[in-house]
Amino acid sequence: MITVEMVDKVMARTNCSYEEAKALLEEAEGSVEKAILLFNLKNKQRLNDMSSVDSVVAFLKGLIQKGMINKISVEKDGETILNVPLNVGIVAAVFATFPSLVAVATAFVTGCKVTIEKNDGSSVDLKDYAVERGKDISDTIKEKVSDYKDKKEEVEEEVEEKVEETEAGEKK
Repeated sequence: MITVEMVDKVMARTNCSYEEAKALLEEAEGSVEKAILLFNLKNKQRLNDMSSVDSVVAFLKGLIQKGMINKISVEKDGETILNVPLNVGIVAAVFATFPSLVAVATAFVTGCKVTIEKNDGSSVDLKDYAVERGKDISDTIKEKVSDYKDKKEEVEEEVEEKVEETEAGEKK
């Protein structure tokens, strides 16, 4: 059974729509991880291998491709420092990629709030998004380490059983 929480997890980790997330989960027979893998395969992206800056850039590119961004704004202490229309942001990102990344990083370090405002009136805080992606990557790593430990224990138990069987066979 596919739950709303499962759809939300897929949406949060892939930035896809509700309908896309639900379809991915249906195709993956309810497995969140398989749905995310399917998304990555279909979109030829390796989100788990990206650094935080790369994931933010990928997120922005995805929103731009979907035409969902209206403007990007930077605020500090409740005062708007910069309010850039989408077209200006695209030109800056294309022609001055590195300076754009440095500007965003500087905004984060100085305590500014960088927000992407969508056409539907909702907004996304880039710092929150980067932290969330970092947690997702951390959770994935923890899951893989846990799986590795479980597999290691299984192998150790199998080896011990084989050693005991061999020793018992030699005693006969």
